[in-house]
Amino acid sequence: MLTGVSASAAPRGHAPERSPQLHYFIEFRAREGGILGHTFIVYGRTDRRGFVAEAHYAGIYPVGEFSESLILPVLVVPGRVLSKVEESKFHVTGFYRRWLSAAEYARVKAAVRRLKTERRWWQFFIYNCNSFVAEIATTLGMRTPFPLEEPSVFLARLRAINED
Repeated sequence: MLTGVSASAAPRGHAPERSPQLHYFIEFRAREGGILGHTFIVYGRTDRRGFVAEAHYAGIYPVGEFSESLILPVLVVPGRVLSKVEESKFHVTGFYRRWLSAAEYARVKAAVRRLKTERRWWQFFIYNCNSFVAEIATTLGMRTPFPLEEPSVFLARLRAINED
């Protein structure tokens, strides 16, 4: 958790978008890494100037002995929803921020907490990182694209179908 941060949680090159009434946010992010990349969320609250005061990271990750294997995409392996602040060290390839009400923020926090306790399986074609992001987006009443796309394309489609 980051507190008292004086810079935006947005990736470099993205200025904080101001919302005078809403101080909670969710960012759907895609980053480089692995075969196609990875999607995850950052959610938290901002101060009155629009800078991040608190940020939490969450995503689903394959775990176990095959989690780093080249044959991972064809395997069904245990998956865990984890909070990995180190996600901020990777180059971001896709980014979508939405402002949240206090009630929406509470729903995101509850969904992440619930998903962290559930037993999950990760499989590239069945339930992957885009599937996790789609599940969180659905919690907010958002429409979601098909999850079998490259992460930055998935996020671009998520933005397009939710910003009519």
